[in-house]
Amino acid sequence: MTEGTGDVYELEEIPWNLNEAELVLIQRALKKTQGNISKAAELLGVHRMKIYRRLAKNENIEHCSS
Repeated sequence: MTEGTGDVYELEEIPWNLNEAELVLIQRALKKTQGNISKAAELLGVHRMKIYRRLAKNENIEHCSS
């Protein structure tokens, strides 16, 4: 699968569980935007509050750049 930015993802990298897949995408967006939630939300096409809510629900996601 190819994303608009030219990144290619192997099928094995994407979890089959929808909740886990969403978390993976949020983590990738946060890493790409160096922890900027507003930019990550724009990249994912969602409102930034969705990411904040998801981060609050799953506290194991680090939302700052690593």
